[in-house]
Amino acid sequence: MKAEAEEALAAVDRAEARCREIGNILANALELAGQTVADALLAGDDATAAAGLAPGRDALTAERDTLRRAIAELQERERGLRREITTTADEAQRQIEAALSPLSEALRRSAQEAARQIVSIFADAAALADTAPSMVRVKLPTRQAVEGLAGMDRLLDYRRTVPVSSGVIDLQHAIRKAAPAVRLGPVRVQSAMP
Repeated sequence: MKAEAEEALAAVDRAEARCREIGNILANALELAGQTVADALLAGDDATAAAGLAPGRDALTAERDTLRRAIAELQERERGLRREITTTADEAQRQIEAALSPLSEALRRSAQEAARQIVSIFADAAALADTAPSMVRVKLPTRQAVEGLAGMDRLLDYRRTVPVSSGVIDLQHAIRKAAPAVRLGPVRVQSAMP
């Protein structure tokens, strides 16, 4: 279809070129007719035959009018072909979307699960950052990741806080029992979202 549309446009270009040529001929018809007849007489043609070689104004006008109607028809065919191309492309896109929809949804669910894991890691690292400064190396990059994961048009809805995992809560209690002399903050059961 695309090739046919391009062929129609090329045909329009050729027809328009001929229309311009006819317009030039008609604009200079008397001069060209005189030159054509003179050349024929010099070539030895008889006067009647030579006069018959001059381009006829009515024939040229009729040819130009026919070409203009043909141009209009070719342009309408080209528009029809373009509509068909668009319709076919739109239908193909719908079929692609329908075929890929289950995969898209599965990938989104996987991405959401991975995002939830990163948020959970952030919450745990944030809860332990007061206890062990080395946790900051985990907290800071996961915090940046969480900023891109939660909120409007993101993988996860925004929440003010995220629960700390029970294992980390137990670990905080164990650290406090084992090192009562170390000054530690309260046991965190939630971490604030960035």
